[in-house]
Amino acid sequence: MKKILLTLFSLFLCFISWSQEVGVGSVPLIEDCGFFFLDSGISANDYTPNEDLTTTICTDGTGENFVNIYFAFANLGNGDTLRIYDGDDATAPSLGVFWGNQLNTTNITSSGPCITVNFTSNDDQSVGSFGATVNCEAPCNRPFVIVNSSQEVRNPSLVCVGEEITLDASPTQFFGDAGLSTWEWNFDDGTTDNTSWPTVTHSFDTPGAYKIELSVTDNTGCESGNFITELIFVATIPQVTTSIEDPFVCTGQEVELIGEATPVTYTDLPDGNFGEPIFVPDDQNQCFASTLTYQAFSPGSSLLNVDQLLGINVNFEHSYMGDLVISIICPDGSAVVLHQQNGGGTYLGEPVDVEGSDEPGIGYDYTWSPTATNGTWAENSGGTLEPGTYESANSLSGLEGCPLNGEWQLEICDLFGADNGFVFGWSIDFDPSLYPDIISFTPSIGIGPDSTFWSGNAFSSLTPNMDTVAFTIDQPGIYTYTYNVFDSFGCTHTYTETVEVYPGPQINAGDDILFCGEPVDVEGTLLNPVGGVNYTYSWGPASSVVATNGINSTVDQALETTSIYFSVVPSTDPQCIVSDTLLAIVPLVPPTWPLDSLEFCSGFGLELVPDTLTNDYEYIWTYADRLDTIPWQIAETQVIIPEATGYYYLTLVEPLCGKSSITPYFVLMKPCAIRVPNVFSPNGDSKNDNFIVEGIREFDNSTVQIFNRWGTLVYENADYKNTWSPEESEIPDGVYYYIVGINKPSGLEYFKGELTILR
Repeated sequence: MKKILLTLFSLFLCFISWSQEVGVGSVPLIEDCGFFFLDSGISANDYTPNEDLTTTICTDGTGENFVNIYFAFANLGNGDTLRIYDGDDATAPSLGVFWGNQLNTTNITSSGPCITVNFTSNDDQSVGSFGATVNCEAPCNRPFVIVNSSQEVRNPSLVCVGEEITLDASPTQFFGDAGLSTWEWNFDDGTTDNTSWPTVTHSFDTPGAYKIELSVTDNTGCESGNFITELIFVATIPQVTTSIEDPFVCTGQEVELIGEATPVTYTDLPDGNFGEPIFVPDDQNQCFASTLTYQAFSPGSSLLNVDQLLGINVNFEHSYMGDLVISIICPDGSAVVLHQQNGGGTYLGEPVDVEGSDEPGIGYDYTWSPTATNGTWAENSGGTLEPGTYESANSLSGLEGCPLNGEWQLEICDLFGADNGFVFGWSIDFDPSLYPDIISFTPSIGIGPDSTFWSGNAFSSLTPNMDTVAFTIDQPGIYTYTYNVFDSFGCTHTYTETVEVYPGPQINAGDDILFCGEPVDVEGTLLNPVGGVNYTYSWGPASSVVATNGINSTVDQALETTSIYFSVVPSTDPQCIVSDTLLAIVPLVPPTWPLDSLEFCSGFGLELVPDTLTNDYEYIWTYADRLDTIPWQIAETQVIIPEATGYYYLTLVEPLCGKSSITPYFVLMKPCAIRVPNVFSPNGDSKNDNFIVEGIREFDNSTVQIFNRWGTLVYENADYKNTWSPEESEIPDGVYYYIVGINKPSGLEYFKGELTILR
């Protein structure tokens, strides 16, 4: 509570243009009116146990002849007291003994020119604070400020950068006949407003902690006696990294988006001050210094222990470390030597070691720390001094007791000629506990998809928290994807990645080709080249083409019909490869249908017919009467009827490449006689069991009829092949009659006679 109230009290006092803060007991006697009277912790800390402090305040002769102390707040620990006396010491009449918060918004006025305040605290750890204004005018009946806020949660209110906050001071109370005269809203961001009443709307452009103050003066000149503070936490911007696998892709290519959000902590610990750069010329007549000014520490605070000094940092380059004496000088003039010559020609950083050159080199970061154990600069000399943390030449404990606020100096003296250097910046790291009123907050970010996620076109894959997603787009264009981050303050942060989608390659390998053994050129085509995109072309298979790279190629080998592929890929997007094919058509050698030698009866019109007839080939018949005779062409038809005994050759020629095959046939033409037996014995002894008509097999569809002696038909076959062998139960022994019809080209020729069956 003290940290906020006292800081606000300081702001309020600044508003009424008073500048001096006086802690009780810090000055025994004050002859002044118009300052701030505080506990020993001033505006930063509570007072401490076991205090017994007294201050006498007298008029400065400019106002009325009395002193008025108005306690804006008083919150004392258990057993701690404020005793106030109406005079210039503790022997004067008592104006009261006060504890707890009895003095809140209370005026204490002396009857004469002086008033004495004694404060005591006991030895327990219950401490507190108080703050008052001192003047030499009659006390006011001060307005009481009341402010309502548009924020449901207050002190602190959690808002986003740019989010408007509305404050309403209409409930502010004025007393007696007094009314509003002037006011000022102080937003703690360098802006104020003294025109908006009773409501004001404000937003903050920068993350941080802000204390909005309202000070009111009524028309009697009395200023508000209470301190209204709206503590506002404005969310930090998270540290977000987004990346896109490839911002320029082709249609159909899968692309990955990655987002990562890390909360950022705000702390009002002062940023590290950096001293101004120093050029250290080759000048032995003077030393050179850079100054850091600190005002962030509590008034009167000092470096009590050297361990509170974490490090003295310098970014430095110099071409001769042995020239230098480097010292740190604190605000009260105390000094410690950090480096005292020695080290010879050791480089600091990367200097431009050219005689007469004033060009800065590259500085390295060096730190002197009271906890370092690796020796001084001089003890690590040689070559180039590596960046790192080192011991100082003299103990840094020599800075104990130095005031923290004020001017700190880094002094560099060049004691020998011929070299120069450059300090690019320097700083001092103090223990953060030394800084007062530290406020810190972190807007958290959840791990679920409601806290961080990508939005945009449909995604093909995603992680559970949607921080990593993949997408595929089928249409060219420019597409924007948004990474959304929601924090615990209710703030939305968005980050975008843009991808340009260009058409994937559309290609044509060309028409099919006829490959007859001679090389054939092929030409590919990219139908839709995109400006700025480089393409890689390839042909295959390598066993069939001469040039595998390039938009054109040559087919030089193919033993059979082969698919030749043509591929195109954007050089930077291998996923976008496309292929088209053509056929290198290699005609097959026509088939052959070899047959055994053919024997048939002359004059019966035997046809020579290949197994498969097709119009894809040219048919050429040739004939030779002997193997050693050159055949001559006799026909160009698919089927022929041989006319003589000899060798017939069928040559098939495919029309594309002229490949051919030859099938030989030997044909024997012979006379075929018909002889019908008059007896046979179908008794199963494998001798003369069947009714054998010699010569009938040469004549398809020849008929056989058998009749008994009474003229009854007992057997008939319309395409007899010598297969009849009847059982006795079917045809008993005896005499029968046959009629055999031989199917000749001229028609059926009949043979008739008797047939005896004997078993």
